[in-house]
Amino acid sequence: MKRELDPVKLDWPSEEEAASDSLEANHDYVDLRGIDWPEVERILALERRVAERLAISPDAPAEWDAIARELRDAAVHVADIIDGPLYGLEPGTASAVLALSALGAVPFWSDGGGLQSGAGIIACPSVRFFALPSHVDALLAAAKAADVALQPDDGRCVVRTERSDGLLAFAEALLNLQRA
Repeated sequence: MKRELDPVKLDWPSEEEAASDSLEANHDYVDLRGIDWPEVERILALERRVAERLAISPDAPAEWDAIARELRDAAVHVADIIDGPLYGLEPGTASAVLALSALGAVPFWSDGGGLQSGAGIIACPSVRFFALPSHVDALLAAAKAADVALQPDDGRCVVRTERSDGLLAFAEALLNLQRA
Protein backbone atom coordinates (compact mmCIF):
# COMPACT_ATOMS: atom_id res chain seq x y z
CA MET A 1 0.00 0.00 0.00
CA LYS A 2 1.65 3.22 -1.15
CA ARG A 3 1.63 6.07 1.35
CA GLU A 4 3.76 9.07 0.52
CA LEU A 5 3.45 12.82 0.29
CA ASP A 6 6.20 15.36 -0.27
CA PRO A 7 5.22 18.53 1.60
CA VAL A 8 7.33 20.64 -0.77
CA LYS A 9 5.34 19.54 -3.82
CA LEU A 10 1.84 20.32 -2.52
CA ASP A 11 -0.30 22.95 -4.23
CA TRP A 12 -2.94 25.04 -2.46
CA PRO A 13 -5.97 26.76 -4.01
CA SER A 14 -6.42 30.49 -3.72
CA GLU A 15 -9.11 31.72 -1.33
CA GLU A 16 -11.24 32.62 -4.35
CA GLU A 17 -10.87 29.14 -5.85
CA ALA A 18 -11.64 27.35 -2.56
CA ALA A 19 -14.71 29.50 -1.93
CA SER A 20 -16.07 29.02 -5.46
CA ASP A 21 -18.85 26.69 -6.55
CA SER A 22 -16.55 24.88 -8.97
CA LEU A 23 -13.06 23.68 -8.10
CA GLU A 24 -10.81 21.59 -10.33
CA ALA A 25 -13.60 21.18 -12.93
CA ASN A 26 -16.01 19.76 -10.33
CA HIS A 27 -19.22 21.71 -10.82
CA ASP A 28 -20.75 19.97 -7.80
CA TYR A 29 -17.96 21.18 -5.51
CA VAL A 30 -19.09 22.64 -2.19
CA ASP A 31 -16.76 24.55 0.11
CA LEU A 32 -16.92 22.57 3.35
CA ARG A 33 -14.15 24.42 5.16
CA GLY A 34 -15.48 25.22 8.59
CA ILE A 35 -16.85 21.74 9.29
CA ASP A 36 -15.97 20.88 12.87
CA TRP A 37 -14.95 17.57 14.44
CA PRO A 38 -18.27 16.95 16.26
CA GLU A 39 -19.98 17.14 12.86
CA VAL A 40 -17.44 14.67 11.44
CA GLU A 41 -18.26 12.32 14.31
CA ARG A 42 -22.01 12.67 13.67
CA ILE A 43 -21.70 12.00 9.94
CA LEU A 44 -19.27 9.11 10.47
CA ALA A 45 -21.79 7.36 12.74
CA LEU A 46 -24.59 8.06 10.26
CA GLU A 47 -22.53 6.89 7.29
CA ARG A 48 -21.61 3.63 9.02
CA ARG A 49 -25.33 2.91 9.59
CA VAL A 50 -26.12 3.77 5.96
CA ALA A 51 -23.31 1.55 4.67
CA GLU A 52 -24.48 -1.37 6.82
CA ARG A 53 -28.03 -1.09 5.47
CA LEU A 54 -26.88 -0.81 1.87
CA ALA A 55 -24.54 -3.79 2.23
CA ILE A 56 -27.33 -6.15 3.27
CA SER A 57 -30.04 -4.80 0.98
CA PRO A 58 -31.01 -6.84 -2.10
CA ASP A 59 -31.97 -3.54 -3.82
CA ALA A 60 -29.40 -0.87 -2.93
CA PRO A 61 -30.92 1.93 -5.07
CA ALA A 62 -34.35 1.49 -3.46
CA GLU A 63 -32.75 1.21 -0.02
CA TRP A 64 -30.77 4.42 -0.60
CA ASP A 65 -33.96 6.23 -1.63
CA ALA A 66 -35.67 4.98 1.54
CA ILE A 67 -32.71 6.01 3.71
CA ALA A 68 -32.58 9.46 2.11
CA ARG A 69 -36.32 9.97 2.76
CA GLU A 70 -36.00 8.82 6.36
CA LEU A 71 -33.07 11.14 6.98
CA ARG A 72 -34.82 14.13 5.41
CA ASP A 73 -37.99 13.44 7.43
CA ALA A 74 -36.00 13.20 10.66
CA ALA A 75 -33.59 16.02 9.81
CA VAL A 76 -32.55 18.24 12.66
CA HIS A 77 -29.57 19.72 10.84
CA VAL A 78 -30.08 22.28 8.09
CA ALA A 79 -27.46 20.59 5.90
CA ASP A 80 -29.51 17.37 5.87
CA ILE A 81 -32.48 19.28 4.48
CA ILE A 82 -30.66 21.53 1.99
CA ASP A 83 -27.94 19.23 0.70
CA GLY A 84 -29.54 15.88 1.45
CA PRO A 85 -28.15 13.21 3.72
CA LEU A 86 -24.37 13.11 4.01
CA TYR A 87 -24.07 16.66 2.60
CA GLY A 88 -25.02 15.33 -0.80
CA LEU A 89 -21.89 13.17 -0.89
CA GLU A 90 -21.85 9.49 -1.76
CA PRO A 91 -21.94 6.90 1.01
CA GLY A 92 -18.41 5.65 1.37
CA THR A 93 -16.80 9.09 0.96
CA ALA A 94 -18.76 11.60 3.06
CA SER A 95 -16.92 11.07 6.35
CA ALA A 96 -13.52 11.24 4.67
CA VAL A 97 -14.45 14.45 2.85
CA LEU A 98 -15.69 16.04 6.08
CA ALA A 99 -12.71 14.83 8.14
CA LEU A 100 -10.31 16.26 5.58
CA SER A 101 -12.24 19.54 5.68
CA ALA A 102 -12.15 19.63 9.49
CA LEU A 103 -8.39 19.01 9.33
CA GLY A 104 -8.09 22.10 7.13
CA ALA A 105 -7.57 20.38 3.78
CA VAL A 106 -9.74 21.19 0.76
CA PRO A 107 -11.37 18.08 -0.76
CA PHE A 108 -12.68 18.71 -4.25
CA TRP A 109 -13.51 15.33 -5.79
CA SER A 110 -14.77 12.04 -4.43
CA ASP A 111 -15.99 8.76 -5.83
CA GLY A 112 -17.61 6.22 -3.54
CA GLY A 113 -17.82 3.57 -6.19
CA GLY A 114 -21.59 3.37 -6.53
CA LEU A 115 -22.38 1.94 -3.09
CA GLN A 116 -25.84 3.53 -3.08
CA SER A 117 -26.61 2.61 -6.69
CA GLY A 118 -26.01 -1.10 -6.30
CA ALA A 119 -23.23 -0.91 -8.87
CA GLY A 120 -20.82 -2.42 -6.41
CA ILE A 121 -17.58 -0.91 -5.31
CA ILE A 122 -15.13 0.27 -7.94
CA ALA A 123 -11.55 -0.79 -7.60
CA CYS A 124 -10.58 2.35 -5.69
CA PRO A 125 -13.14 4.55 -3.92
CA SER A 126 -11.23 7.79 -3.51
CA VAL A 127 -11.09 11.42 -2.44
CA ARG A 128 -8.86 14.03 -4.12
CA PHE A 129 -7.91 17.09 -2.09
CA PHE A 130 -5.50 19.94 -1.51
CA ALA A 131 -3.38 19.74 1.65
CA LEU A 132 -0.84 21.95 3.38
CA PRO A 133 2.59 20.72 4.45
CA SER A 134 1.40 20.95 8.06
CA HIS A 135 -1.25 18.27 7.30
CA VAL A 136 1.17 15.65 5.98
CA ASP A 137 2.04 13.90 9.26
CA ALA A 138 -1.62 13.50 10.27
CA LEU A 139 -2.59 12.34 6.78
CA LEU A 140 0.16 9.73 6.66
CA ALA A 141 -0.63 8.48 10.17
CA ALA A 142 -4.35 8.20 9.40
CA ALA A 143 -3.68 6.43 6.09
CA LYS A 144 -1.44 3.92 7.84
CA ALA A 145 -3.95 3.34 10.65
CA ALA A 146 -6.78 2.82 8.13
CA ASP A 147 -4.63 0.77 5.73
CA VAL A 148 -5.48 2.98 2.75
CA ALA A 149 -3.30 4.45 0.02
CA LEU A 150 -2.27 8.11 0.15
CA GLN A 151 -0.42 9.52 -2.81
CA PRO A 152 0.47 12.76 -4.53
CA ASP A 153 -1.45 13.64 -7.66
CA ASP A 154 0.05 16.58 -9.56
CA GLY A 155 0.34 18.81 -6.50
CA ARG A 156 -2.87 17.51 -5.02
CA CYS A 157 -3.40 14.43 -2.86
CA VAL A 158 -5.53 11.35 -3.29
CA VAL A 159 -6.59 8.85 -0.66
CA ARG A 160 -7.96 5.58 -2.05
CA THR A 161 -8.84 2.12 -0.97
CA GLU A 162 -10.07 -1.17 -2.33
CA ARG A 163 -12.32 -1.72 0.69
CA SER A 164 -15.85 -0.38 0.91
CA ASP A 165 -15.17 0.80 4.48
CA GLY A 166 -11.64 2.06 3.85
CA LEU A 167 -12.47 5.75 3.61
CA LEU A 168 -14.67 5.50 6.71
CA ALA A 169 -11.70 3.99 8.54
CA PHE A 170 -9.53 6.85 7.27
CA ALA A 171 -12.05 9.41 8.56
CA GLU A 172 -12.19 7.64 11.90
CA ALA A 173 -8.37 7.62 12.09
CA LEU A 174 -8.23 11.38 11.44
CA LEU A 175 -10.92 11.91 14.10
CA ASN A 176 -8.96 9.78 16.59
CA LEU A 177 -5.77 11.73 15.88
CA GLN A 178 -7.66 14.94 16.57
CA ARG A 179 -8.89 13.57 19.91
CA ALA A 180 -5.36 12.55 20.99
